[in-house]
Parts: sequence; C-alpha cells; structure tokens
Amino acid sequence: MNRALASDEFLNFPLLDWKMGSYQCTPDCQGKQCGDGDGCGGSCCECGEVINDSRDSNTYQTVQIGAQCWMAENLAYDNGCSTVQWENGSDEGWCGSHPECVSGKGLLYQWSAMMTGGTNEGAQGICPVGWHIPTDQEWCTLRKTLGSDTPCDHVGWGWNGTGTAISLGGSSGYDATWPRSRECTGEFLPCSNVTHKELAYSSSECEDSSQAWTGMYWNTDHTDVWHGCYDKCKAGTVRCIMN
Repeated sequence: MNRALASDEFLNFPLLDWKMGSYQCTPDCQGKQCGDGDGCGGSCCECGEVINDSRDSNTYQTVQIGAQCWMAENLAYDNGCSTVQWENGSDEGWCGSHPECVSGKGLLYQWSAMMTGGTNEGAQGICPVGWHIPTDQEWCTLRKTLGSDTPCDHVGWGWNGTGTAISLGGSSGYDATWPRSRECTGEFLPCSNVTHKELAYSSSECEDSSQAWTGMYWNTDHTDVWHGCYDKCKAGTVRCIMN
C-alpha cells in the first residue's frame, strides 16, 4: 500500500538538481569530495575544483572552457588494461605508461581500452562516474570556443591558435601535458623530440571502424591542430569531459 512520506523522511530524501549538464547535490555539497560516491554522478562540485576518482584515489584538476567542463589533467586510471598483451597493428585494449614521459602525465590508452570495449559515442568508457569520453563534436566545440572558425568536418591541419591555447600554461587552462604516444608498430615516440605529434582520441568512430576521429592531434611546435581519422591501434591520452 502506498503511503505519504513523513516530513522527516522527505527531508532526508536525496535531492537532485540539473546543473552544468550534470547532477549536483542540493542544497549543497559541503563536506563531500568530488567523485566520492555520494550518489550525485561523481560531480558534487563546481567545475574548476579538484575531483577525486574513488576507484583509485587519483585526483584531477578541472577547468571550465566555455560551456564545457574538462579535466585539466590526463587520466591515469588502470582497470587492468596494463596487463593486456600489446600486439603490433591491433587494438587489443592495451594501456600503460610511456617509458620516458611518466611524471604526472597519465597513461596511454588504445581506443578500445579507453572505451572499455564499447563503441557508443559519448560513452563513459574509462572515465569516472559523471564524466565521459568526448565526442568528435565536443572536441570541435572546444576548438571553436578557443576562437577557431575552421568547420568541424575539416580534415587536416586547422583551428589556428588552438594548439597554443591548449598547451601547458596556455590561455585555456587545458594544460596539455601529453606523454607522446605509442605507434601501432609498438614504438613509443621519444620525449626528447618536441616536434612529435601527440594524440587524444574522441569516442566517435570513423566510417572505417578500425579508425576513430582524433580529438586533439598536435605537434608541440604548432599553433594549430590536426583533425581526422586515425587507427585505433595507436595509444594516446584520455581527457574526460563532464556529463
């Protein structure tokens, strides 16, 4: 039989409010750490605060860029993907550290490791609760927020100024500190060569399902970025975006 909630029961009932595209506790989040399993989608915080990944206790600075909330650090969560055997030319779901560029720069993930085996665009993937792998469109929104007028469907170099804005210490606060990447051949691009390209995937597949759209593909000596399809067997960094 249904019954009305008593007043004290009602006051203790968890309230949810839609804010900035994610659930946020109401009336406040005092005493709670972002992502501490409080039932608010891991987003019991304002963007710009530090989130705590309760899965491994890693913490990440966040940054508001336009209408989007991004992690301002590379993801470093290992769900066991580092135990996956690397196979040259194949996306096996590997993740791991660069043998040289390791200090505070997160892990490298093949596409299926980042997506935890799924293929749905905008999936949570390897991200904490309340966050997800950015779509190709969300990456384009970031580039446009940073002042570029290059069309989203442009393939090749473009979005002049974006590379400078996202770089460490750049105007956006994104603070790219990418530890290079791992080629499909198994080669780690060396840290010593600052002109090597660095990769962050999107969760959007290309027409060829063995490839995915790049979110940020950048030469550290470029002011612009490259956009296009890249083989999923290459391992790059992950930046999560708030739901």
